[in-house]
Amino acid sequence: MGVVLTAIVITGFSAATLVRPGGVSAIPPLVHVHGAVFLGWFVLFCAQAQLAGSGNIRVHMTLGKTSIALAAAMVVLGYLMVRGASLRHPVGHRH
Repeated sequence: MGVVLTAIVITGFSAATLVRPGGVSAIPPLVHVHGAVFLGWFVLFCAQAQLAGSGNIRVHMTLGKTSIALAAAMVVLGYLMVRGASLRHPVGHRH
């Protein structure tokens, strides 16, 4: 399931990036960092599931400690992304 979700994320966001005017270079750096961290979480999720499933619990637990930092980064970046979007497009503002 983790691999399927990762493929959906990559496919969905790649398609949106390719049709964006200006392409990848038009996307702000914060969005790139956000994407890399969130994709990293999906990859870590897949690795963790594979490690646990194969009985490699020691490495699984070591990577689990890394996942705490990644989760904290996801919370901060998620907040920054929402805040940035709300500043660009305030609720109730008509174009």
